[in-house]
Amino acid sequence: MPDPTPSAPTIVDAILYLPAVGSEALSVHRVASIAPRLAQAMERVCGRAEARFVVGESSQVTYGADRKATRVSIRRIERVGERGMTGGGVDGGGGGGEREVARIDLYEISHTDYLTDGLVEASVVRKAFQVTRVFLLGGVRFVGLAARRARGKQGIGRGQAMQLTWGVGLLALLAVSWLMLLPGVLDALWRVVQSLRGTAVEGFAGALGLKGWMASAWTSLAAAVAGVAGVTLLLPRKVRELVESGAVDLIRLTNYFEHGEGRGVMVAQLPAFLDSLAERGQRYRRVHVMGYSFGSIVALDALFPVGQPASARLARIDSLITIACPFDIVRAYWPGHYSLPRGARAEIAPGAEAPGRPEGRGPSGWWNVLSPGDPLSSNFRNDSDPDGAPEVGPRTAATTPLLPTRNLCYRNGPGGHPVGLLGALLVRGLRNHGRFWDSEHVDADSCFDLVLQTAYAGDALLE
Repeated sequence: MPDPTPSAPTIVDAILYLPAVGSEALSVHRVASIAPRLAQAMERVCGRAEARFVVGESSQVTYGADRKATRVSIRRIERVGERGMTGGGVDGGGGGGEREVARIDLYEISHTDYLTDGLVEASVVRKAFQVTRVFLLGGVRFVGLAARRARGKQGIGRGQAMQLTWGVGLLALLAVSWLMLLPGVLDALWRVVQSLRGTAVEGFAGALGLKGWMASAWTSLAAAVAGVAGVTLLLPRKVRELVESGAVDLIRLTNYFEHGEGRGVMVAQLPAFLDSLAERGQRYRRVHVMGYSFGSIVALDALFPVGQPASARLARIDSLITIACPFDIVRAYWPGHYSLPRGARAEIAPGAEAPGRPEGRGPSGWWNVLSPGDPLSSNFRNDSDPDGAPEVGPRTAATTPLLPTRNLCYRNGPGGHPVGLLGALLVRGLRNHGRFWDSEHVDADSCFDLVLQTAYAGDALLE
């Protein structure tokens, strides 16, 4: 009787996926949705038409103290007898069975919950304060960027005008969010005023003859606020929800870049997860890190920390894949995030790291996926050429920047053509930021075709 147990695959790789902020609300950006799209891309890229790539069920993997990662496996299945194989098959049928010859374990390492600081459940007054604070900080950053552009001392990838346009759009989003919160703030203040009735404060105001004036001023203010804020009620409910969630995410990201809130624990997730794999005896032929949007920023901060050596545990990572990485807009508004402050000294010797594989450690390949119609994705250059060789990158040691090995321009999706300034301001560019794979059709062409053709060129997994 043939052995019903499938033979162990000869090739086993891992992809560690870091999602974008807000992915918890968009299932298409979660690993369970990415896996079937990646499997379809593998079938299109594979050199053997008879090979099948099967997506398994998702499961939870515990690592660290109490963290959980989601795992989905993609198995390459071939019929027994092909490539000279013998033995039992997956279906248990001797010569007519199938066998798993390769597997990719896709892990989603969630990190965005470290950005959650209770803003969603916070009082309306606290939300309004945070929106006001970030609006002012953003205004200062915007003025600084505009001044640098006017002086012509700093080039900004994908076009300085587009970065300024996005700055205007983000400030407008915060302004609309503030108007939406204003009636709630006014109501909270009115409750405070009501609570002061009959107290010494009311008596003091009456003694000064201000009581009537204050009541009249309050009525006028309430009417003005109701009129202005009421305009936001004309917005569709879905738009108001998007504005609210967008403002919360922008506050969290600002705190990350301005104050480093959550950065230390977020970048620690990669080495912690790699440790857990080693402790379980799970060995992979190759380990890739794939970050999407803000997830790619977290990957860069973990692999290329500014001014200090990366964790030695990250030497187990073979390649880095950044998709829709907003590096250019980060360096535009936070120019010190990826370079040492002037006069500062790195904890590693200048020149010890070089593009590609720093000190023989870290990823040997770095593939950056961008789209011409996505103003947030970066080309790591000081111009708008999506196909040019990368020129700028994180300066971790002082001198030589770390650069992507190659830019991969994805043109087959809705973002295949550049958007103008008006398109960016009207959120068309933001929609393109989420269209590197189709949200409805699993078998549609995606950026994963480009990634596989490059990262697995000539590799046995897809031959």
